[in-house]
Amino acid sequence: MAGNQFHSLFQPQPFSGKPDEDIELFLSQLDSAICVNQVGVADRGHVHFLRLRLAGAALNFFDSLTLAQTDTLDLSKAQLRARYVNPNRQAMNRMTFQCRKFNEDHESVEDFLTELKRLSVQA
Repeated sequence: MAGNQFHSLFQPQPFSGKPDEDIELFLSQLDSAICVNQVGVADRGHVHFLRLRLAGAALNFFDSLTLAQTDTLDLSKAQLRARYVNPNRQAMNRMTFQCRKFNEDHESVEDFLTELKRLSVQA
């Protein structure tokens, strides 16, 4: 992409670490944005893009980490998950995942599987 490599077609809403924000949703949107926007080819470019989408307390937390803790996108995401996963939301998602049943009258198989995948990541 010409010009600024971080000018993008799709950007997730900034994540600031507030209790009502969902880290898994943010990271899923981040992965989509990296794919859609073809951000960087090196992992450090992905980490930089992640950092640009953080704000407030989440940005302060991320900036306090060492380079070894944020060397790759996966390491960076693991640090954010360790800090911001809400155990109550995680338990609720686990229960929802376990009780989820396919309803062929109201959803396609693809939609059902997509929802199960989303819930499994969050559980």
